[in-house]
Amino acid sequence: MMRSLFLAIVATAAVAQTCSPTESDTDYYGNDLTQTQQDNSEDCCGDCTNTAGCVAYSWRDGTCYLKKSKGTAQWAPGVQSAAIPIEGRTCGKVEKNTDYPGNDISRMSTSNSADCCALCDSNSECVVSVWFKGACYLKRTLGSKTTVKGAEAIQVKGAGPAPPAPSPSPPSPPSPGNGDLGDQVARQLTIIRAAHGLGPVTYDAGIAAQMQAWADDCSQHPGGGHGGPYGVQNLASAPDCGTNCLKEEGPSWWWYAGEVVNFNFQSQQCDLNVNDGGCGHFVNSLGTWVTKVGCGWSTCYNPSIGKNDPLIWCNYDGNGDDRAIPGPKKSLAQVRTEMLSGY
Repeated sequence: MMRSLFLAIVATAAVAQTCSPTESDTDYYGNDLTQTQQDNSEDCCGDCTNTAGCVAYSWRDGTCYLKKSKGTAQWAPGVQSAAIPIEGRTCGKVEKNTDYPGNDISRMSTSNSADCCALCDSNSECVVSVWFKGACYLKRTLGSKTTVKGAEAIQVKGAGPAPPAPSPSPPSPPSPGNGDLGDQVARQLTIIRAAHGLGPVTYDAGIAAQMQAWADDCSQHPGGGHGGPYGVQNLASAPDCGTNCLKEEGPSWWWYAGEVVNFNFQSQQCDLNVNDGGCGHFVNSLGTWVTKVGCGWSTCYNPSIGKNDPLIWCNYDGNGDDRAIPGPKKSLAQVRTEMLSGY
């Protein structure tokens, strides 16, 4: 009897080790194969392992939803999810104080870099994970390696050869390409600022990491709104533009085009008699002192609207050279054409 009990314990432990760490308050929406009943999420792993075609599961209130594809992770209170690691893939060594900016597949929360890499290991698209202060970033390609104090990167071995890192690009504007959301924010703002005779902005990995950690914690902003790390901040609704962001108008353009008409360049104040006023976003991003920007993006469930709410928070920093914002030297149409040209 004791031997049988021991074997049962060993078998249970072996099953538990076949799945990646559980992601709390996370749902792998859609792609359901079938459902099973289990008292806890860990027992769903065995059901998934023994079900043909199952690669992941989500558990809630005693029901295991077995999935044929992991899909996009979404914030869902009370739901716990995990995936089956892919054979032949293993996590490599920790690269301390290292980030590979951009190329994000998804962002979530884990307690350490090892658990973060386990999630990368179970995602066939992922080749490297980056963990920073509880935020876990899964990345589809190995971009330019940068130093970010406190960040921990782990490459997945057996994930196939990672694309080579691109050559370093000048800061003004960020290098051409289809780009991600960070590329879009910095490049489009640089072109907008140039139309006013202002200097470029660079996308700051340190600010971005802090902002993304804030954005990833859906519990801190269940209804949206400003917050997170202290700084001059703009907020906007921003559906994910994937890897084609430079082909589209983005937040930098929305904040500019909608508010430049409200700004009186003589008084350096909002003109409340034009289009109901409002130019705070314009002033924040066109400040003469601004030299860098970093953003965080997430799509958390917003109970006030009853659905996921994609938002972007951007904080600005600079050199303290605060003076009058000069008027534009180009029309809105000219700026927009230059901003989207070549893509």
